[in-house]
Amino acid sequence: MKSVLTDIPPLAFATLRFATASVILLVFMLWHEGKRALPDRRTLWKLTWVGIIGNTIYQALFTYSLTLTTAANGSLIIATTPALVALAAAMLKIERIRRVMAVDIALAIGGVVLVVAERGLALGGRGLPVIC
Repeated sequence: MKSVLTDIPPLAFATLRFATASVILLVFMLWHEGKRALPDRRTLWKLTWVGIIGNTIYQALFTYSLTLTTAANGSLIIATTPALVALAAAMLKIERIRRVMAVDIALAIGGVVLVVAERGLALGGRGLPVIC
């Protein structure tokens, strides 16, 4: 992704990437499942908003952020996403963190911290440091 972003603006790249994937997946789904796989209008509307908020905005921001830092820093940041989502869900009282989840979160964040500690905080792109 990082090399493509030197030639294509981040938002255009994210749009092209996900529009293409959406069309391919829709064609495959219709070919494999037929029209019975399509949700009703109400469910489709909800899924559309979940996709716009949960994927489109996220991917646009992530793609743009790669122009500001290195691909290595981006991969470290993305590696913490599941742990950070679990912590956010717990803070919003959507989900309770159980002991196993707490261990998993600590391992995920600890692994990133070990990588950063080994190589140090590296500046990249336009000079943003790794955020942990």
